Amino acid sequence: MLVVHPSSCCDICLDPYSTSDLATSPHAIAECGHIFCFRCLHSLNTNTCPLCREVFDPDRVKKLHIGNPSDQENAEGDNAEQGVVYDHANLLLHRMSLVSGEGIPEVDVAEVVSEVQEWLQSQPDDSNSVSPFHSAGASQM
Repeated sequence: MLVVHPSSCCDICLDPYSTSDLATSPHAIAECGHIFCFRCLHSLNTNTCPLCREVFDPDRVKKLHIGNPSDQENAEGDNAEQGVVYDHANLLLHRMSLVSGEGIPEVDVAEVVSEVQEWLQSQPDDSNSVSPFHSAGASQM
């Protein structure tokens, strides 16, 4: 599951994302990864990303979740290195969300899984280093 920063907003309407309102909940286009609110994505006249013009399949659009602000603050804090690790973990979560679903080539899934496993093995045993993964896992329960 991809988690977006709590202060993120839609690049079309500029409204902040919300988890309590489906219309303003964040959704990612699987083909290019750009994120918009549900309302804006469904108001497009064509199935073309408004940022990069990539044609997309509306059935592959993924609903995203909004991160816990305390997780972001704890990860970034005064330690810039932890912020970089946090950002990389979020990038990997994003890539995982784009390859989860039907019709995704196995080679793409295997590549992302391998990258995530390799990255996790390179991380220290400190649970804060993979905070986005812990947050994503906790929200699935």
